[in-house]
Amino acid sequence: MVTTAALLTRPHLNIADVCRTLKVNPSTVWRWASNGLRGVRLPMHTLGGRKVVFQDELDNFIRDTSERPKPSRASPPPSASHLAAEAAADARGL
Repeated sequence: MVTTAALLTRPHLNIADVCRTLKVNPSTVWRWASNGLRGVRLPMHTLGGRKVVFQDELDNFIRDTSERPKPSRASPPPSASHLAAEAAADARGL
């Protein structure tokens, strides 16, 4: 079981600190905690009656929401209708 004393020693930020760090509005931080961003929620905890975000969890949130999917280099295969249209154009000499 994790004690409150152990949690107090863990680096954490209050909501105002998160806002200053990320240069966002407090409503944005609350939205990230309740709804998430790109499928990732910002973990928020109550510590001593105040809402806090642990530094390592904030770092993970930033990393997970900043990663962009790598574009696929392979083109999708042409559809049947596309192939049929090309064959019809070839037959007409276009």
